[in-house]
Amino acid sequence: MVGCLAVAACGDEQSSDDATESTQTQSASDSESASQSASETDASDTSATQSSTSPSEGDTSGESSGAETDPTVADTSGDGTDSTTGEPQYCGLADLEGGAWFELSHHGEPFVADSALAMERGGQGSLMFLISTVQGGFTPPDTTIYYSVTIDVDGFAGPTGHFFQNTMYGLYVGCDQVDGGFLPSGIAVFPPDGVDIHLLDGLPATVHIELLADDNPTWDGEIVLEVPDDGSLDQCGEFG
Repeated sequence: MVGCLAVAACGDEQSSDDATESTQTQSASDSESASQSASETDASDTSATQSSTSPSEGDTSGESSGAETDPTVADTSGDGTDSTTGEPQYCGLADLEGGAWFELSHHGEPFVADSALAMERGGQGSLMFLISTVQGGFTPPDTTIYYSVTIDVDGFAGPTGHFFQNTMYGLYVGCDQVDGGFLPSGIAVFPPDGVDIHLLDGLPATVHIELLADDNPTWDGEIVLEVPDDGSLDQCGEFG
């Protein structure tokens, strides 16, 4: 019995010692865990503080992307206006200052007194005389400018009493494309309806052209009508 009691006592003592050691180990482990948790909390707080005061690496939300539109470059896409000012763009004017002026030409040659003005078939198939223009020196209120045109040929007159007359002949001088291309800058002179065009060949014509801007510069002179006899007038135009 003594032996059993002694063994039991030893077992209880060992169990007590083991429990004490286990408790101490667990306490140390809990203390270490608490210390580590506190360290992680401090690190998290520091990270949050850094995140709130400075952008993280790779965050360029506060930086320029380099793709911004240069405000000094005019955007003329689509509507023929400068996106930075809303003002019209002019592709049919050589300049915008200095006083209104214009020059005339025909088939690449300067249009002067005694020039030949040859009949041709236009893009839509109509017979006409085309006088090309270059103009500038002023800023129109919109993208259309106007000429006053009167042409007289003895013995040939239309409803206006003239061979051709249009006192408000509009020319588009903007930058938009029409039908896939820019409109030619020129004055299309159509003969009166019902005229035998071959009778016009070699006849003199008195021309008055006035640009309706500023001091209204004008061109006056007598030219010679020409009707080609090479078959070119028998061909349809590009859209005819």
